[in-house]
Amino acid sequence: MLFFFVSSFLAALFSITSCYFNVFILFSILYLKRIPVKSSMSLIYYKLGIDAFYTLSLFFNKLYSILMKISADSSIRNLIFYLIWISTSLGNLRATVALLISFERAVATLFPVFYHNYRQKLSNCIVWFLIILLILFDQYMLFGFCDVVIDTPLDCYNFLCTMNQCYATYWLSHERIFSFSNVFFSAVVSFRLFIWNHFFSTQVSNTISRATRNALFDSFIVIAFNVIPNFMFASFYTIILEKVGELTVATKTAGFMIEALITFQILFGSKKVGPAVVTPQS
Repeated sequence: MLFFFVSSFLAALFSITSCYFNVFILFSILYLKRIPVKSSMSLIYYKLGIDAFYTLSLFFNKLYSILMKISADSSIRNLIFYLIWISTSLGNLRATVALLISFERAVATLFPVFYHNYRQKLSNCIVWFLIILLILFDQYMLFGFCDVVIDTPLDCYNFLCTMNQCYATYWLSHERIFSFSNVFFSAVVSFRLFIWNHFFSTQVSNTISRATRNALFDSFIVIAFNVIPNFMFASFYTIILEKVGELTVATKTAGFMIEALITFQILFGSKKVGPAVVTPQS
């Protein structure tokens, strides 16, 4: 019980802190105009907005779980399902946008001229169309293929008892595929910037675009606070499933908070790091 309260409290604290910083960053960019709004950063702006809603949903999720543990009378039938449904949907959306950012940075790093010439011609409507298709597919998997029924027990307070095994397997596979794909594209970017450039390139620049730095740090956060905990989750699946699940949420939200702080530093701090190749500035 103590483990649950500590991990849930930390997850709630990390979530609301991350939400605050993401909202503050967007407010500073879009309203206060502390830095210019650039089209090459559009996906990152989208992710900041999604992160704000996602971490807010996680905060309410953990807050309600704590209230349920304190008093069973605070339980509202099926409310935990809707909270977790929103969280998982936003989480899948976030993973999709993060992957698109990593892919975009890989293209910008490997083919800078091509990216510079054609990125402006690619409408963000196409990106959002793809995202919407993936969201609809997620909902089909939830209510169609996996046939999840909205009938949650009153004493249920986590993902495991709200979703069936079919959707839990799909969700975990989705997490792994998108996380590893994100890491792969970021590894490509890292190789091009720091290894290929150092040993084989004759032209070196001391500037890495803010979008690229953000993508690289995001991948590091994914590895440290998502991929590794997910492997732990799989390893201890039959032993302490509930505790590992709570720990996974706590570490993931800690990663979101750290990422928000790093993003703030990247966008509003110093503009140059090195060494790196020339990439489209953002």
